[in-house]
Amino acid sequence: MIITNKRLLTIAQYISQNKKNQNIDVIDIGSDHAFLSIQLINQNIANYVLNVEIATEPMENGISNIKQYCTNPSLIDNVIYGSEKFYQLINRDFDTVTISGLGGNKIAELVVNYVQLFKKNKHNFNQFIVCMNNKVFYFRKYLFDNLPELKIKEETIIEENGYFYEILILSKENGIGANNELTQYFGPINLKKRTNLFYKMHNNRKQYIESHSLDQFNQKLKKELKLLYEVIK
Repeated sequence: MIITNKRLLTIAQYISQNKKNQNIDVIDIGSDHAFLSIQLINQNIANYVLNVEIATEPMENGISNIKQYCTNPSLIDNVIYGSEKFYQLINRDFDTVTISGLGGNKIAELVVNYVQLFKKNKHNFNQFIVCMNNKVFYFRKYLFDNLPELKIKEETIIEENGYFYEILILSKENGIGANNELTQYFGPINLKKRTNLFYKMHNNRKQYIESHSLDQFNQKLKKELKLLYEVIK
């Protein structure tokens, strides 16, 4: 099976870059079709992947795909969050935790939950890789306010099927904290790189807000537009 999804391929590439002659064990939260875990095992990027779902149906879809497409299905486990099996399998060190396909508010909640779980079990992780296409400002602010020990190590923007997605790597070892409104909205790494996609994404957002009549503006939109005017000329 050939994976063409840009988001999954980018996440897999980031996990691969973190591999330095060490075992790479991964938790994929909300794995849905299990495509990322299949890619990681088939390409020898990860030694083991734990797929975590909150419902039976997506887990069964993932198991079916693993049986059909994975070269070594025994290296992937699938569990329901909160189950006895979940707590058994998560009680160990992991290199990477990935979360994608959710909004920034939900991902922020999950990151906090898993960091607390690792601390409670006295186990370690190296990094979180998260991907979202909304409420990224909320995510960065929440991270800085509630988990200051996690820094933003890398950020990238991708465009796929008409949507923009932001992928962030969070690390305890090194990175930058989003400590003000500008870095929380745009991203501290994104502000340094300022790629073409960065300008395209934020210019689209600026034009969308500007298309509203002034009487539709609330304080939140006014504040957002002010930030956009600071960076997007």
